[in-house]
Amino acid sequence: MFIDRDGTLTDEVGYVNHPSRLRLLPRSAEAIRRLNAAGVPAVVVTNQAGLARGYFSQDVLTAVNDLLVSQLAAAGARLDGIYVCPHHPTEGEAPYRARCECRKPKPGLLRRAAEEMGLDLARSTMIGDKPSDLVPGREVGAAAVLVLTGYGRGEWEYRRAHFEVKPDHVIVSRNGVRERIDLEAARSVATTGGNARGARAAGFRMNVTRSSTNSYAFSRKELDDALRDPNQLTYLGVIGMPPGGGVRMEAAPSGSLAQKLGLQAGDVIKKINGQPVASSGDLARFYQQFATTSVINAEVQRGSQILQLSYAIQP
Repeated sequence: MFIDRDGTLTDEVGYVNHPSRLRLLPRSAEAIRRLNAAGVPAVVVTNQAGLARGYFSQDVLTAVNDLLVSQLAAAGARLDGIYVCPHHPTEGEAPYRARCECRKPKPGLLRRAAEEMGLDLARSTMIGDKPSDLVPGREVGAAAVLVLTGYGRGEWEYRRAHFEVKPDHVIVSRNGVRERIDLEAARSVATTGGNARGARAAGFRMNVTRSSTNSYAFSRKELDDALRDPNQLTYLGVIGMPPGGGVRMEAAPSGSLAQKLGLQAGDVIKKINGQPVASSGDLARFYQQFATTSVINAEVQRGSQILQLSYAIQP
């Protein structure tokens, strides 16, 4: 797992020119612990052009990264590597003023880390809060994940039409709580603890009652509680974006949230509450409305059939 630093693991505060400005984001240590437990290398790859611009020294950069390591260690989490690009193509003096291959969106940091650490780039994921974090991941054949912390929310909500690389996954936040939701899954995502196809789901912890063939009911509180448990995020199911529009269930294993909601592998969600579903962003917006919505109606294509699924959301 390749992870951007500022805005992804830590709070985006501009140039971190003193260790006191470094602040871990909520659940960052938890995410790293989960990677450690799963045996997935956690590698920070970060542009730090403030060094080239003269905003801080190498000693400050080292102290900030040392503090990051120590804060994570205090929370029981471990980074397996930190790779830094200190360059800027037009600012500063040599050796930091340089047109390098390591400044994201170039993939040099990922390739160097893979070579030095023996990592399989095709089985890796790059996660960050900017479109420029997505590009190197895709270039080396890794998955690309956008978080909505740091610059991520503004980039996703207002500029995603201009992204050079579309994310495979987006991690959304609702009611101020960072919740790791698998939105587009063409590859494995270690942050959700899933395997390559998300097919090991065995039991999402939420009761769903079925009142008729296509009518279901569930508790908003049970859903919220389950989604706040990182271990439950394995059991969501897997979705992808088919060429013809909508959102397709790539996998809905027995006991997964998708299966409990009456969905099957191959189903394509076309509309929710009458509104077309054209992207993972549409699903994210509907998810954010769960706090106030009492009924969800979904139009689902299953083979040549069009089904109308109804969900009553109880307190």
